[in-house]
Amino acid sequence: MFMVVFRNRKRADIDAAAYAEDAARMEEFAAAQPGYVSFKSYLADDGEVIALSEWESEGAARSWAEHAD
Repeated sequence: MFMVVFRNRKRADIDAAAYAEDAARMEEFAAAQPGYVSFKSYLADDGEVIALSEWESEGAARSWAEHAD
C-alpha cells in the first residue's frame, strides 16, 4: 500500500463551484487508474485541506502523478 498526501489552502476568491467540479472529475479519473484504492479528504477549522489517496504500489501512485491530466 502506498499513500499520497496533498495539502492545500484555498484562496478566499476561489470559484468554489468550479473547484468542486474539477475535484470531482479528477477523483473519478483517479479511480479509473490501475492500482487506485481510495481517496479521502479532510478540512481543518482553519481552512487547510488534507487529501489522501491510497494506491496498491508506489509505481501506481507515480503513474498517476505523472499522468498528463
